[in-house]
Amino acid sequence: KFRIFIFIWILIRVLFLFISLLFVFFVQISQIYSDKYKLNHILYFHPDFHI
Repeated sequence: KFRIFIFIWILIRVLFLFISLLFVFFVQISQIYSDKYKLNHILYFHPDFHI
């Protein structure tokens, strides 16, 4: 019974770790995409760069 409790606890810890890592990864990706979009926006709307 005690072993099952430890197993569940470890499982929950791993799950939380995985979710946090996934969240961090998602935030990084979204920031990169937003930066790219902003860069394109600036390049497109800036008169010096406008072709």
